[in-house]
Amino acid sequence: MNITNKITLLVMFCFIIALFIMLPFVLYHINKSGQQEIEQYKQEELNRVKKSLQEYVDIAYVTLDTNYKNAMDKQYLARHYGQQLTSIVDIAESILKTKAEAVKLDGLELSQALEQAATEVSKLSYDKGNGYVWISDTTEPYPKMIMHPLDSTLNGKILDDPKYNSGLGKEQNIYQAAVEVCNHHGKGFVDYLWPKTTPNGVINDMPMLAYVRLFEDWNWVIGTAIYVDNAIEDAIEKSKVDIRKMRYSNGIGNFWIATTKLKMLVNSDDFTLEEQKLSGKAKQYYASILKACQQQNGSCFHTNNSAKLPNTNEKVAKLSYIKLYKPLGWMLGTGFYLDDINKAVADKEIVIREQIKDMTITLVLVVIIAVILISVLGYIMLKYFPKLKKSILQHPTEYPSQEITTVREEIYRPIDGELITPPPTNSNMIHTDECIKMVQEVSKTLITEHSKWLSASLSQPVNSPIESRNSSIEDIKRQARMKSHTNTVINDLNKMVGK
Repeated sequence: MNITNKITLLVMFCFIIALFIMLPFVLYHINKSGQQEIEQYKQEELNRVKKSLQEYVDIAYVTLDTNYKNAMDKQYLARHYGQQLTSIVDIAESILKTKAEAVKLDGLELSQALEQAATEVSKLSYDKGNGYVWISDTTEPYPKMIMHPLDSTLNGKILDDPKYNSGLGKEQNIYQAAVEVCNHHGKGFVDYLWPKTTPNGVINDMPMLAYVRLFEDWNWVIGTAIYVDNAIEDAIEKSKVDIRKMRYSNGIGNFWIATTKLKMLVNSDDFTLEEQKLSGKAKQYYASILKACQQQNGSCFHTNNSAKLPNTNEKVAKLSYIKLYKPLGWMLGTGFYLDDINKAVADKEIVIREQIKDMTITLVLVVIIAVILISVLGYIMLKYFPKLKKSILQHPTEYPSQEITTVREEIYRPIDGELITPPPTNSNMIHTDECIKMVQEVSKTLITEHSKWLSASLSQPVNSPIESRNSSIEDIKRQARMKSHTNTVINDLNKMVGK
């Protein structure tokens, strides 16, 4: 085996070894990439769920906030409570009008009319005795109290006490604000904060809404007010109803509300827990949620690894998103059972494993085919290429160039003094003995023809100039034919010797 074949076979062998060495690494890389793809898919699904939970809670949060702000909005409150307040003021105004007409028509003294009117208005009440009507004048910058049914000590006093500076928005004196509204519009609403004793005996500043109207005949301002914490309570109840109705994911997803004092308000999975104080593990769970939300600017994700599926005892992991609603001290949240993600990931893993299996089989088949092809090529080289080269080395040619050159020199002798250049040597040259026989035949032919020509010339008689000329022409033609015949023979010989 020559050195070239040895090197080629060595390279083929190294290539096969490299394939078998690289195959485990490639398979490991494929499996690792598949596992990374599964983990990436799981993380993408988890991020998608987190984003969805945030969006759902944000929508529910907006519902809570809208209901609460409506309860605090003066225009909303005016629409909600305005009819009740204006009806009371209408009654009070009708009393004043009656007394004013009595002054004009019946001769009633004005002072008596004022006193009678104030007395009768002080008797008006509503909302279980909590609602009343007061009267002030229009003195600026601070008005004077004409009549207050609950605190008679205020009658005749200037209402400039700083405690009255509780108007919402500008912290303006509420009686001063009432005068401004009446002077500009003749009537209107004023919202403010005022202390209220709760059923538990706690006194808190609660929002109130007042309706005031100007009685121009006497320059009096008639006013009445109502606590609008009832509106907040209505907003709270409305929010509970709205949250219970809110669903997503084909009705499966829902929301819950718990207070920061760990009391359950809304639980769509178990209505029996509503309005109940949390205890035991549930209390610990929601306490940990509250702590996480407080540490993370009011919202957080929380995972419960032992959550029960609805209507079953099966425990699965549940991811929840919770957001604090600080104005009411509420925790609003919703959750997603992670078994759905696990199922999706398992399905994805099956698909990826099948793909890896197909890739592995394909790769192994490619390696096997490559090894077979390389082995066949090596076998062909070992079996045929050394023998071919050996044959070439043992039989390079049957006709040495020196012998051919000699034959060529013997054959191509000049006839008319012009040397004919021998043709180049090639592998189709004829044997030397054949060349010699051919030369002998050509020589005999040339000698015979030349003898005939000489005999004819010697036996030809002397002719006239014309006959001589014709004879010369005939001789020339005969010579030409002989030369042509000779050239034909030479050409044939040249073809035979490979020119």
